Amino acid sequence: MTSLALGADRIGVGIACAVAGFACFSAGDAISKWLIGSRGITAFELFFFFGLFALPVAAGHAVRSGGWDRLRPRLPGATLLRSALITASAISAAWAFGRLPLADVYALLFATPILVTALSVPFLGEAVGRHRWAAVIVGFLGILVMLRPGLVAVDAGHAAALASPLLFSVALIVSRRIGRRESDAAQLATLFLAMVLGGGAVLPFVWVTPDALALLGLAAGGGLSAAGHILLIRALHSAPPSAVTPFQYSQMIWGLLYGLVLFGDTVDAVTMAGAAVVIGSGLYILWRETRRRSGAMLNLS
Repeated sequence: MTSLALGADRIGVGIACAVAGFACFSAGDAISKWLIGSRGITAFELFFFFGLFALPVAAGHAVRSGGWDRLRPRLPGATLLRSALITASAISAAWAFGRLPLADVYALLFATPILVTALSVPFLGEAVGRHRWAAVIVGFLGILVMLRPGLVAVDAGHAAALASPLLFSVALIVSRRIGRRESDAAQLATLFLAMVLGGGAVLPFVWVTPDALALLGLAAGGGLSAAGHILLIRALHSAPPSAVTPFQYSQMIWGLLYGLVLFGDTVDAVTMAGAAVVIGSGLYILWRETRRRSGAMLNLS
């Protein structure tokens, strides 16, 4: 009974960390939307500063949890590729946040579990059964419901919002390849370094001098990004991914709240219906994946 209670406590800690981590990401997204829309900061400049302010936080966390050696990647090529993909995904999302309501962007970002399932076949050689393929198809139909091509204007913001989960899904495929061979600290430090280098390479062409308030927002966004990633790592160390991942959908609540209160955004019923289909498909895929892995472990035992 004691071990079961301790296990339940660890899962509870993991879920609490996941909820807090996704809340940090959502607050950072709201800051991104404000910086791009109201302060004229470009997406590349945004992530240059986010990475710059997040890197010391991530390095400090790594030193406290195991020392400087944890920052050195064991698989530099794959780790750098993963970081570049996540950075490109984040820049695409930030650009979409500047053009669309937060909740609209989140609804499209939630296609990640669907895309990972589809991409795992050609890239990882995984077998996807008919139930999960049906969920993938239904999820894409939900995306079409939200976009309503031919009925509403689909602009570059929607394209960026769709590019973001696609890039992130490929990054997750790379993460699966890396597995546990790469330390969390090295992956975090490489990610924030990629943000600094990637944003910095374009910075001379897109530079907008931030005022004091914008600089404060950039520092806050970087701190929130670092805190969100550290909390998510803690969540995954305390609870299985199947218990943690569904709480990403809590970002829709934050997106609706921040969008309405801070930016006056409204989301129509059709978009919400499409989002519900996408979220439902993603949750079903996660449930089938958990069931499949549990069955595989039982067969091995």
